[in-house]
Formats: sequence, structure tokens, C-alpha cells
Amino acid sequence: MYLIVFFISFTTAGAIGLIFSLLHHRSIKREIAVNNIISKLRREVSEIIIEMNGTTERNILLLENRIQELKRLLDKAAKVRKVLEAEKNKQASAERIYSELGKKRPIKLQDPPPFEHESSADSLSPRDKVLQMYQRGDSLDAIVDKVGMNRGEIELIISLLNQN
Repeated sequence: MYLIVFFISFTTAGAIGLIFSLLHHRSIKREIAVNNIISKLRREVSEIIIEMNGTTERNILLLENRIQELKRLLDKAAKVRKVLEAEKNKQASAERIYSELGKKRPIKLQDPPPFEHESSADSLSPRDKVLQMYQRGDSLDAIVDKVGMNRGEIELIISLLNQN
């Protein structure tokens, strides 16, 4: 009987050991499966990070190129602004000089001699020719063609006459 009890105890202990062994084996399998899943996730996360780094680098390069282009355009605009300011100052200076000249030298008109023919008009100065033709009522285009001065100069001479 001792033998039977010993045998039953031994088989029971073996069965219990086998059950524990199977349970332990399953838990090891689960742990290995969990580790596999974790390693897969780590690889995927690493790949996503690498892809995001590449995209970020491309975006940074694009932004740097656009910044350089904007700086170039700003430099060009600053140069144009300087040229325009210089031109504006030059124009203001010219207007000031013309107005000062008109104030300092009044134009005195003498009665022009009767306009008989071209030979008497040739002896007059260009300024006098302009004034004579203007007083006769000739158009600006006709005065420009006859005297050979540009339109701005003729308009200046006439405006100085009108100021007096």
C-alpha cells in the first residue's frame, strides 16, 4: 500500500509538475510574443522618425531658399527705393531752382517788331522767338518745331512770362 500511495503521490507530483511546466511554457511564449510585438513597434517608430527627419530637412531647405529669395528681393527693392528717392530729390531741386530763377530775373518784354518774314525772326534769341510766337497765339507744337527747343523748356519760358 505504501507503494501505491508513493506511486500516486509521485504521479500526482509529476502531473502537477507537468501542469506547471505547461503553464510556464505558455507564459514564456506570451512573453516572447510580447517582446516580438514591442520590437516590431520600435522598428516602425524608428522608420517613422527617420521619414519625418527627411521631410523636415526638405522643408527646412525650402524655407531657407525662400528666405534667401526674399532677402534678394528686399535688397533689390531697397536699391529701387534709393534711386526713386534720388530722382525725387533731383526733381524737387530742379523745381526749386526754376522757381528761384523766376523770382530773381523778371522777364521784361519789349514790343516785338512786326513779324514780317522769317529773316527778321532769325535775328532773335530762342527765348524771344518763343515769347513772340506765344504772344501771336502759335501752338506749343508749332513753337517746338520752329525754335528747336524741347517742350519743357518752352513751357518754362511761358510760365515765367505768366508769373510776371
